[in-house]
Amino acid sequence: MAVIQTNDVVVGLKKGSTWGTEADITSGGIYLYCSSIKLGGGFAESLQRDVGSPKQRTQLKRLQFDGTVTLTCALTYGQGWLALYQSLMGTESTPAEQTASQADYLVNHDLANSIYGIFWTLGFSIESDRTISIPSVKWTSMSLSIAPNQAGTVTFQGIADRYTEGSANTVTEIQALTQYTYNEATLGGANHYFRQNADSGGSLSSSDDKTITNLNWTITRDHDKIFGLRAANSQFTMEPQQLGPIKQVLTVTMSELDNASWDMWGQWLAQTTLKAEFFLDGNIIGSTLNESLKFQWPYLWPTAQVPGGHDFSNNNSRFTPTLSWESLKRSAAPTGMSGVTAHRLAEIHRTRSTKWSA
Repeated sequence: MAVIQTNDVVVGLKKGSTWGTEADITSGGIYLYCSSIKLGGGFAESLQRDVGSPKQRTQLKRLQFDGTVTLTCALTYGQGWLALYQSLMGTESTPAEQTASQADYLVNHDLANSIYGIFWTLGFSIESDRTISIPSVKWTSMSLSIAPNQAGTVTFQGIADRYTEGSANTVTEIQALTQYTYNEATLGGANHYFRQNADSGGSLSSSDDKTITNLNWTITRDHDKIFGLRAANSQFTMEPQQLGPIKQVLTVTMSELDNASWDMWGQWLAQTTLKAEFFLDGNIIGSTLNESLKFQWPYLWPTAQVPGGHDFSNNNSRFTPTLSWESLKRSAAPTGMSGVTAHRLAEIHRTRSTKWSA
């Protein structure tokens, strides 16, 4: 039987080595949990434009292919979405076991200036014996959102080389990939926090905790698509390259307006620069450390946009201040963030002793 339901879908990915060539997921591939995959774009079509052409079109010709992929995952500990996140970050440390024989691996994902070489093959089943494959996809943006007592979500957008029916990767091969223990990251644990203080201040501590109701984190690396006459099929883009600077924006919302606990309005007016951390942890690994995600921003600069929630729409509204910052690069790490001069995600997981991008 070929028909399947969505809960029978399997998704796998593998770091590519040659743009436009489908990588073999069975060797070093990553099983990917995701809640949705959306394929966009398609081929441009030629039009009959010469005088005297028939009033009805008699044929269609496909020209260059403009494909996109949007992929949404639950925010989880030690799962495949981290490979995609690493694609946008660009630098990944070798997993280091923190406690002997406990398989609790620390990995740091640091933001690099360029990510020209990181792209992936993505394959997923659409029938019990059939897959759709994207030989090469380069991720260009990400948005991570989370609120208290909810599971977070992370959405990636990328440029697709093409869509094909998978040949190098079958349903059976993707199903054979290792599935890790699934543990969603929900904001609400006793150890979870969002902290911030002046970037020139002391190390962040519990005294810097801020009560937030929402957090959104985005990374954007704009890329161009390049179509050129070459030996390969010219309908498909050559490897896209980054255009312009990286843009990173952090936005948080508080439950009430209280300048004694956090004067967002004053910080925006004064262009106060900050450093911040956001921490989540899950189940214990072995007997010592928990699975965790720690996002660090060493240099946050308030955006030019007026912070929301300081105005009101009617008599029944409340003040819920919102402020956004751009995450910038520092020349040296601030106090308490050793080695962090641009954004870092530090994760502790129980899954892989090799890099996500290996």
